[in-house]
Amino acid sequence: MEWLPVAGALLGAVIGSAGTIAAQYVTNRVAERNARQARVDQIRSERRAAIGEFIEVYQAIERVISDGEDRPTELIHRMWSLRNKLMLVASEDLNLALADLANALGSTYWHGTTGGKRPFEHLGDVWHRFLEAARAEVRPTDLPDMM
Repeated sequence: MEWLPVAGALLGAVIGSAGTIAAQYVTNRVAERNARQARVDQIRSERRAAIGEFIEVYQAIERVISDGEDRPTELIHRMWSLRNKLMLVASEDLNLALADLANALGSTYWHGTTGGKRPFEHLGDVWHRFLEAARAEVRPTDLPDMM
């Protein structure tokens, strides 16, 4: 019976160690998951900011085209610069839609629209494809589809 206290202490140490190891494993997994989610949120935020900047210059270019104002080269250069910035952080789907929109916007900026269409009518299809891809890019993955 002298071994019973020793066995009990040993069993307690084994159970305590196993509990500590299990708790540490769970804690590490949660920390890894939180770090991964924080990185996903950071990337989504970078994409949202780049998309927002591109949309602002798109609107400015559309207004210049609509108003028939002089077309400053600085504005179209800003659009290309923002396009390149967005391409660095965007998915392949958004990059394809972005390339189509930027090309159509650049052409419309310098050559105008066809058939007397207003710019938003002329660019409508590529604009909506871009917006659809942009929405998919910034939509949180843990929320249901809102569309």
